[in-house]
Amino acid sequence: MPDAHPPHDADGGAAIRALLPLAREFNTLKRVRAAGRAGSWAERAFARAWGRVAQGQQPAEVARQELVAAAIATVLGAIDAEFFAAERTSPVKAYRAMRTGWTAAVGSLPAEARQLLAQVVGEGAGALTTHLALAASAAHEAPVMVPNFVARLAEQPRAGPTRPGTPRLMLVPQESHAEHCWAVAVTGALLAPAYGADAPTVFLAGLAHHLPNASLPDAGDAADVALAGALDDLVPALRERALCELPAGPRAAVEAALAVPPATHTPDARAFHAADALDRVLEMEWFARQAAFTLDDALGERPGAFNILHPGPHQAVERALLGAAGLLGRGGG
Repeated sequence: MPDAHPPHDADGGAAIRALLPLAREFNTLKRVRAAGRAGSWAERAFARAWGRVAQGQQPAEVARQELVAAAIATVLGAIDAEFFAAERTSPVKAYRAMRTGWTAAVGSLPAEARQLLAQVVGEGAGALTTHLALAASAAHEAPVMVPNFVARLAEQPRAGPTRPGTPRLMLVPQESHAEHCWAVAVTGALLAPAYGADAPTVFLAGLAHHLPNASLPDAGDAADVALAGALDDLVPALRERALCELPAGPRAAVEAALAVPPATHTPDARAFHAADALDRVLEMEWFARQAAFTLDDALGERPGAFNILHPGPHQAVERALLGAAGLLGRGGG
């Protein structure tokens, strides 16, 4: 349970700064894909989380397992529990690989971020053991059924940045509502302790806050201003349509969590809105970083460069070849 005392950093700025590297990596999981699997890693995690919620698993446990999986994926990508289960990898080998991913992901975080992660996830090895046990059993069980709105949210693109009176800017690839909701859910759960918020409630609020968009196309803020409340009666009906797909128990938990986004000053609302705003800004930052990418970022040996000519027995030959071609002289180091 979160600390009942008010957080030392009332605006959550210190927590956001500490978690920014991990939140940035979560945002990038919207672009991670694998052969034979539909959708991005984030979309598949969104579906998995909703399947667990709909089955009646406790939101705290779902949030914990999804945070473990997300942290590992920031290092291992789609070499994940689903992959190991499909390949019938031995539990020992799968555990070792994923433990390595977990250690690499968590070990690079600031101390403040590790503390926040521990408050939500618990002891790392125990959380990972449970996650791997679930993965191992998944290879022998029928697929978890997910509500129909999950696939529709994965198909529904977000509008991106729009402003009344300003030409629409289309940024490709467009993220889906499933990807955004997943990122807000896991980031909000991580931020929850800093605000004295309830992590499972914030997690559910993140997963569910765009339920109407399973049917309602997203035309952005410019359309919202132009419509001036004309859809106010329709949005609750579309939300209700999605909620009807959930069993009674999970639906009650989701409905309780949906009271969070309209609020502003409760701890849960502050954690949710921090995560929502952070993911929207990081999505724009991703496009800015992509547009600014240079050959030096790929070939350079300076700190922060990717140095795609990896150290090893072939590097000298490769660098000599590219130097002769004039490519290294164009900013490659």
